[in-house]
Parts: sequence; structure tokens; C-alpha cells
Amino acid sequence: MLHFRFLRHVPVVYVDYPGELSLTQIYGTFNRAMLRLVPSLKPYSDPLTSAMVEFYLMSQVWYTQHVLSTHLKAGIGQVLIQYSIVYVCNAVT
Repeated sequence: MLHFRFLRHVPVVYVDYPGELSLTQIYGTFNRAMLRLVPSLKPYSDPLTSAMVEFYLMSQVWYTQHVLSTHLKAGIGQVLIQYSIVYVCNAVT
């Protein structure tokens, strides 16, 4: 609990985990920008985005506050991006 004297000087904003729609927008923008560099891979941006969102939502069940500490949860997004790319590449081939 933060002390009221501290809160007078510092605003506190709570930002929850993104939902499926927000994740689709975030990962979709990222994937389109990255795959634009390789024109032959550009058509795979939507399947890659879907796989990344699906993987994130599936793994969210396992990674709860009881399992991971706060500093590890911040890095999950990077891990999900890497595993999603592998997941889609295996599904495409």
C-alpha cells in the first residue's frame, strides 16, 4: 500500500495485460514491419500474428503471478515472439 503523501506527488496508473484484440494489433504491426524487409515473407504476417497471439494466450494460463516474479514476466513477450516464429515456420513447412 502506497502512502497518501507519496500519492499526492506521483500519479499511479494501473495497466492490465493486453487482451486478444490488443495483442493482435501489437503483434500484427510488428510482424508487418519486420516482414516488409523480406518481400517473399510478407504474406505470412497474418498467420504469424495469429500464432503469436494464440501462443501468448495459451501460455498465459501457465505463467501466473504465483509462478513468475515480476521481472521475469516483463520478458515473456520477447520469448513468445521467438517461439511463435518457430511455431509458424514449422507449421508452414
